[in-house]
Amino acid sequence: MERNIIVKNGNAQRKLLYIHGYGSDGNAKKKQILQDMFPDSEVLSPTFDYARLSPYQVRESLQKIVGENDIRLIVGSSTGGFHAIVCSMFSDAEIWAVNPVSNLEKTFRRMALLEGTVISDEMERALAVCRNFQTEVFDRITLPNTRLNFALSTDDEVLGDHTQLKKKFANCGKIVELDNSGHHFLRFDELKEYFIW
Repeated sequence: MERNIIVKNGNAQRKLLYIHGYGSDGNAKKKQILQDMFPDSEVLSPTFDYARLSPYQVRESLQKIVGENDIRLIVGSSTGGFHAIVCSMFSDAEIWAVNPVSNLEKTFRRMALLEGTVISDEMERALAVCRNFQTEVFDRITLPNTRLNFALSTDDEVLGDHTQLKKKFANCGKIVELDNSGHHFLRFDELKEYFIW
């Protein structure tokens, strides 16, 4: 198998995969924060249009990226955190899910209602696909998985207190909770000591 290896200072460069959240993109501020934290590493950060791509399509893209690269660390935020958790099914990398969504359908439905969006027939079909993905894929993730870690804000104004998530993943790697971080959680520097990749 042929691999593209980037050489920097005479050593093979470590690769990190960052998965952005809904409404963001591959050039998100968090990607730059991670690049600044690990300047000798390559940060791969694809853009996903979550409104147009099904979770099955996102998983397929992530499997391809992971299969073609020697990814050592995966970090995902919010919707990207959900997909980072899914990566634990096909990657041996250390994974950090930051304020992850734990149910796409319920979260997207709630956000649409909060924004006053009328849920169309097309949107209902997309939500049904999310529901199927939840039961066929996400709910079947093998636990415990010590490579799977969580960074959670105690004041997540979008997803709440993460109680159900903490129960489901209690026997995984680390769960680090930080106050005054909000849903957008930019305090990655405080997590660096926990990254063991």
